[in-house]
Amino acid sequence: GAGASIYGEMRADIYYCSRTSQVDFDNIINNNITSYNKYASWASFYQIIQQANLVIAQADEMTKQGLIGSDTAKQLVGEAYAMRAFTYFWIVRIWGEAPLALVPSVGDKYDSRMKKSTVEDIFTQILIDIEQAKALLPDNGSRTHFTLSSIYALKAQVCTWMKDWAGVLQANSHFFEEDGVTFKNSGYSLAVLYDSKNSNSDNNYISNCEYAGIFNVGKSKESIFELSYAIEDNALSNSLFSVFDSVRPTGEVKTRYTKNKSIDWRCAVNFYGNSPKLTKYFIEFSDYNSETRNVVLLRLGEMVLLQAEAYVNLIPTGETAAERDAIELLNIIRARAGVDAYLINASDYDSEDVDLLRILIADERYKELFGEGYRYFDLIRTGTLLEVMGPVNGQDDMLSAVWPIHYQELLYSNGAIEQNVFYK
Repeated sequence: GAGASIYGEMRADIYYCSRTSQVDFDNIINNNITSYNKYASWASFYQIIQQANLVIAQADEMTKQGLIGSDTAKQLVGEAYAMRAFTYFWIVRIWGEAPLALVPSVGDKYDSRMKKSTVEDIFTQILIDIEQAKALLPDNGSRTHFTLSSIYALKAQVCTWMKDWAGVLQANSHFFEEDGVTFKNSGYSLAVLYDSKNSNSDNNYISNCEYAGIFNVGKSKESIFELSYAIEDNALSNSLFSVFDSVRPTGEVKTRYTKNKSIDWRCAVNFYGNSPKLTKYFIEFSDYNSETRNVVLLRLGEMVLLQAEAYVNLIPTGETAAERDAIELLNIIRARAGVDAYLINASDYDSEDVDLLRILIADERYKELFGEGYRYFDLIRTGTLLEVMGPVNGQDDMLSAVWPIHYQELLYSNGAIEQNVFYK
């Protein structure tokens, strides 16, 4: 659960470490990561891959033996392909080249002596697994199991990383009507935040609004896929709470929500009660021994922003009305947050504002998705990593964008795996 924030945004320009005892966090934030940082290990990711491979390999035999029914087997295999694709998507963004395990290894652990595969080969396999999952998964509305909807959302994310903008629109057609901006009646809709009859300083309203419920109640109408935890799991609240107890937002973060004299209601959720800590997942949170939170990994709000980004990047290709559609989608998210719409005259719809629109989308993603594990990956894929992070922590080499491979993984590989170039 905490991994999304650790890998997806802790290396970005939004946090500082408030506890000197948290050396690993401090080193991540300040671009001092070494192969001895415990979070440099990919072992837990490959344990997930191993379990997915076991399900894919053994489901037919389990069906033949009467241990599971054919419908159950179909769904389990579909979820296994989905989980494998999702996990490799995290691995390739964190470490770049990595072993590509597609069959279960002997025992219950992954094969640590596999050589790395290229980034291109990993993405090829991710797309293959996505198509396999699409053919097998139902669209039953579950928020805590992979479904057809969550696979389409994952594909939209993958296509965005690959800059396949037409692919983004194709994947998002699962959620949007043919006009690209109207939501389909697909069982998903945006949670309400801004309400003209209430105030964003009313803690009772904020704590009970639908938007806060995405993260603090779970299984909301906006959520597409989330990791589900219960008290007996003894994992989520402990790890996620400890991260945001030790790692706090910089002053610049709040400024993003209040600049231009706009009142952004998302600030009231992210800093509930004017807390200096991120509260997005912990509004009215009492104790991690008695409460827990699901971690939302895919939601409709992000699909709206991916749709807008795809349109912006299709403007130079001559796509008609792409700029208008991008602005309309941005304003859907802004209206939900209670901030002013972007106004562009119809005569201004041309390709000259592409760079400006990209900046506006990046800024909206910063504010909408803060605390959800996107910011660092966004800096990488938009080509702004060094420009943004250089002045913050001295990051000045794109080879450092990926993580080092943990020293134990190198030892276990017996020379099969080389350290990533920047960390040699």
